[in-house]
Amino acid sequence: MELPIHFIRQHTHNINVADEIYPEETKKYIKEFLDINTRNQKKISITSDLDDKYKPIIKKLGLKHQWCPSTRTKKHKQNYKRIYKRKQH
Repeated sequence: MELPIHFIRQHTHNINVADEIYPEETKKYIKEFLDINTRNQKKISITSDLDDKYKPIIKKLGLKHQWCPSTRTKKHKQNYKRIYKRKQH
């Protein structure tokens, strides 16, 4: 079983500034990780994968939410293939 890893990456300097392994990926653990690791940090937005559970947590923190470009592109391709297959049948 793979354990979820959360990490925070500082994009300006292209370095990871925090990471943590949790027993499972739940809203509770995501919120805990973000609360602890963004405290006293100047922040504008958080970039995440497309999982819906991030959105309300990031909104509650008062930050902008962005989706990871590579994850977003992958998801769009999957959706396109699914829709295209449906139209072919």
